[in-house]
Amino acid sequence: MSEDDLTTVVRHMQRELLCAICCLLSDPGELEPEVRDMAWGFFQLDATGRPVAEIGSLHESVLETEPECDGRRAD
Repeated sequence: MSEDDLTTVVRHMQRELLCAICCLLSDPGELEPEVRDMAWGFFQLDATGRPVAEIGSLHESVLETEPECDGRRAD
């Protein structure tokens, strides 16, 4: 396998992992009772470090920069 082929494979794997993490943050699905009341979020912070706005739909941001994330090939 050439170095370029290996780079392509690794980049694709990284993109898929990033998409999966972003989707998991948006919708963790059914959770065990012990962690059902916990949630993760990604927020814009103000100058004091307090959250002011949730940043949602992270997987869409990945799609904008890495279109193959959802199975589509970039042209």
